[in-house]
Amino acid sequence: MTITRLISALALCLGATAGVAQASDTHVTCVQQQLARLGLDPGAADGVTRVQTRRAVAEFVQRLEGDAVHAVFDALPEFSERAAVGWCREIGSYAPQAAEVMPSAEPPLILTKDSISPEIRGYIERSYEEARQTFAQDFGIATASKPVLIVAFGRDDLEDLLRVSVPGIDDLSPAAAEETADDMCVGVERVMGSAYRNRIALCMPSGDLDRITSYEIWQGRYQYVMLHEYMHHVQREMSYDKVPDDGFGRRPMGPSWMVEGSAYLAQIKSREGPTREVSVPMLVSLRARDAEDPVRLDFIRKKQSVRSDAEYSASNLAVALLALRFGEDHMVAFWRATGEEDDWHAAFEAVYDMRLEDFEELFEDMRHDLTKLVKFARAEAPYGPDVLRVGSRGPNRLGHGARVRG
Repeated sequence: MTITRLISALALCLGATAGVAQASDTHVTCVQQQLARLGLDPGAADGVTRVQTRRAVAEFVQRLEGDAVHAVFDALPEFSERAAVGWCREIGSYAPQAAEVMPSAEPPLILTKDSISPEIRGYIERSYEEARQTFAQDFGIATASKPVLIVAFGRDDLEDLLRVSVPGIDDLSPAAAEETADDMCVGVERVMGSAYRNRIALCMPSGDLDRITSYEIWQGRYQYVMLHEYMHHVQREMSYDKVPDDGFGRRPMGPSWMVEGSAYLAQIKSREGPTREVSVPMLVSLRARDAEDPVRLDFIRKKQSVRSDAEYSASNLAVALLALRFGEDHMVAFWRATGEEDDWHAAFEAVYDMRLEDFEELFEDMRHDLTKLVKFARAEAPYGPDVLRVGSRGPNRLGHGARVRG
């Protein structure tokens, strides 16, 4: 099958890493180019984490001024191929001229069937860009990486597109492509999305193709799915899960109820008016849905997946409750801390000032009583500021920047 590759800026981002299998090398190249723009000498921008690049990173950190700036870079993991995406993102946020060379600064690679019209491919690109802008405005997140976007209007098309080899990222196995196509497209009457380390895939009902005659129609029907999957893209970047497994087991992004609940907070940003923000009325609605078939959070965490409607309902309610009490900024801080700590139990404790397991137990006590949920959300007795407090603390691991400074 012939594949249309719309707006391929991939060569610009991967040209220096041709032949390298791991996508994170793109971000090593990014850091090398950024440091060169800032007057440092990291060596050739070839995606190799050599001694010269590490020295340039150390020199960059030593030149920084201000406690707030140092705090950002002190918390980053030691510069490496895996951690390079975080360094690329934060250096880009620090210096505008450095942001210009981030992979995310270029248009995405979009894979569709040749029969998809240029107008619809334009809607896909606009949808992705709108998601990026929403995350920047609502969550303060400007990503460094960019996913390959795959959009199909049928099961076989999706499987074929998932099997397309893209330079710089790992291929999906035929079995994984087949399984994903079955899960997302067979017997499903609405748009479905799935996010991999470096891919976002959408499967549309085949009948929808003729109905998409404007971006407004696309936006109304599908933007919430793009936002949901873009959050998974962000989670993978912030938890440094953009590279293949290191051989010591899968690095989960976080408890699965937190993964999906956070994606729910992202998807509601597609709405208009007050319903795009977490509120007590929203808590009431989510609690009613959860009450139909409550599933324990610790069961979802140990299962390491969210599949059923009941599991999604529990996840959405739990994360909305945390967001209403602590603010959405704490949700973003959790994903940052997950990468900095390399331990999402420690990250949860550091950000929310309570043990993950303790919150899960408390949630079981509250979920059946709306009054308790609202009191927790408002930090009212018996759920005041000291509830389950374990003592605030920063990241356990000393980041690269802090080590460089002594």
